[in-house]
This record gives sequence, C-alpha cells and structure tokens, in this order.
Amino acid sequence: MWPGASGSGNVNRGQIRRFTDVLLRVAAPVLKIHEYIAPDGSLASVSLRAEADALWLVGEDGELPLPPGSLQAVMLRYGAPFDEQAQSQRCAELELARGARLVHVRHLAGYDVVAKDYLVYSEPELTPVCVMATNVAGALRHLALALRRGLVSQGQDPA
Repeated sequence: MWPGASGSGNVNRGQIRRFTDVLLRVAAPVLKIHEYIAPDGSLASVSLRAEADALWLVGEDGELPLPPGSLQAVMLRYGAPFDEQAQSQRCAELELARGARLVHVRHLAGYDVVAKDYLVYSEPELTPVCVMATNVAGALRHLALALRRGLVSQGQDPA
C-alpha cells in the first residue's frame, strides 16, 4: 500500500510525490566509502551518491554536494598505483561520469588482524590509483563543508 493511502482508496498526491522522490534518490548509484562508530556508539557510514555529473557526500552532515573534480583531485593527490596482483576483495563499485570508476576493495595483509578498506579510482588513459577509504572520506568531507561555507565555489577546481 502506498504511504498516505487510506483504506478508502484516497491518496494524497503530495505524499506520493515525496515518496517517489525518496525512491528515485535511493535508486541513484551509491557507494559506501567508510564506516565508523559514532560518539553515541552506533555504527555510522559515509557514502558517495552519483547523479549525472554531480557527486554527493552522504553522512552525518546530511547530503553535501562535492565541488566538481574533487574526487579526482583527492585520489590523484593521495593515491598510489593500484597493484592488481595484491590480494584484495572487491566489495562494490560506482560508475562515474566520463568513464571513470570508483571501486571499494578490502585488503588483509599477512601482518594485519583487521582488513583495511581502500578506494581504487580509474578512468580511461589513467593508471588506477588507490587510497585508504578513511582518508578519502575525510578529505571529501572537508571539501564539501568548505563548499557549504562558501570557501570553495561550485565551479572552482579543488586541486
């Protein structure tokens, strides 16, 4: 049954429109890039949502738009070439604009007790680079909050 529908078959069109908007937002490609324990002890996450050519950071601060080119700038600045031969588990991936791709991989080195999460960024004509997911989440949050405060403009390249 649709939300807002009463037993008599009457449906509030505004509620259906809001429900449809939520469904479309949920259907947009999303990639969880980081999980952590919030101060209240609950499990929290940070995700990237792709919409057309725009990226949104979804987390404790709500949905924050990212400056154009910010993901590429962060990945190229902090990234190292990705070793395809390294033992890693592919968790999820997000298709981005212009043939770019972001892949979440989990790596457990022989000396580690807990696996580490990495993000691998690739685009045509570029060697894939990887960065620890927690570092990417922090850098993108910083850029998104700077954009919200007006310290970075929507058209400004964050590099």
